[in-house]
Amino acid sequence: MSSGQIRWNSLTRWMDELLPDWEMKEKEHGIHIYCPALRDRAFVALPKGAHGRTNPEIALFHVKKLFRFFGKLPEAKARIPQL
Repeated sequence: MSSGQIRWNSLTRWMDELLPDWEMKEKEHGIHIYCPALRDRAFVALPKGAHGRTNPEIALFHVKKLFRFFGKLPEAKARIPQL
């Protein structure tokens, strides 16, 4: 399992490249990521970060799970150095 973290701002840059037309909705306990071009359901596992941080650190296992859900894990591993 991957250990380490990636900042939200860095992650969104990679999501722009790998997940066409993705969008997010902030909920009470996490961030819901939608990508209608790839899947009709939301991915829910991204935490919001402590104390209302605007650029929280996201654990890499959450990031891998996100890209696996949308079928983009091999491309993400090839582009994102932390993975």
